[in-house]
Order: sequence, then C-alpha cells, then structure tokens
Amino acid sequence: GFSPDVITFTSVIGGYSNKGQFEEAFLVWSYMSHYNVRPDVITCSALLNGYCRARRMDEASALFHKMLSFGLAPDLILFNTLIHGFCRSGYIEEACHFTNMMMENDILPNDVTYKALVIGYEKKGANDPIGSAVYKVQQMLQRHGICVDQLYSLWLDADPT
Repeated sequence: GFSPDVITFTSVIGGYSNKGQFEEAFLVWSYMSHYNVRPDVITCSALLNGYCRARRMDEASALFHKMLSFGLAPDLILFNTLIHGFCRSGYIEEACHFTNMMMENDILPNDVTYKALVIGYEKKGANDPIGSAVYKVQQMLQRHGICVDQLYSLWLDADPT
C-alpha cells in the first residue's frame, strides 16, 4: 500500500496549520513516528507559519526550540517567518533575538527580514518615528558587520499593517 513520506505529512500539516487547526496538525505530526518519518525543516516551517499567522508566538518559539533539539538547522525562511511573526505581534525584542541568532549562525538577513524589523520597531511605539526604526535596524545589523543601503527604500515603503 501507500506509505506517506515527509512531503505528504508536511503538506497535510501545513494545510491544517494555515487554517488554525493545530490539534489536527499535531495529530498528523504524531503519526509521522508511526511511519518512521522524521519532520524536517520544511515540516517545522509549515507548522511555525501557522502559529505565527495566528499570533501564537509562545507555541512558535517552543516549536523552534524543539526543532533545534531534533538537530534540525533553521534556514532563512524559517527565521524570517519567526521574525515577521514576532514583529507583527508587537514583540520586537524577541524578533531582534532571533535576528541575532540568525546572523550568529551565518545566515544573512534579506529585505524580508529588514522590512519586518522596520515595521516591528515602528509598531513598538507610536512616539517612535519610522526614521528612528530604520536607524535602530541599521545599528543592529552594523554590529554584525552588515551595511544596509536598502533600508532607506524600506523606510519609504514601510506599511505597519
């Protein structure tokens, strides 16, 4: 008969997760071990994306650490998903923590990362003008030796929604 593989499980988990049906997603996750299938980074990203979209950041963070305990290395997409989720939820400090962790693991941020951080800083405080948000992101990245000329255009395009 048919034996599901990691791609099959990931597709189903992603579908449930995107609909906010996390109990069903975890039920499918638990079936993976019955078929001797291990989740991969893409499987974790599928579930993590759902948590972030639902602004369930505690669960997203717990899943991230569980993923690390499996020996899985997060990639740029996974980090950006987390960073965007934390920024969208108003937790800029946590977003910066994951950005620093990303850079410490030699994964360079991209324009998706920058825009999420700029919006996160802008969202953090109504008294914090967007120019200051861009400056804060630039300072954080420069501490890691990254020069970001794109930040000005992100500042022009920033939309805190």
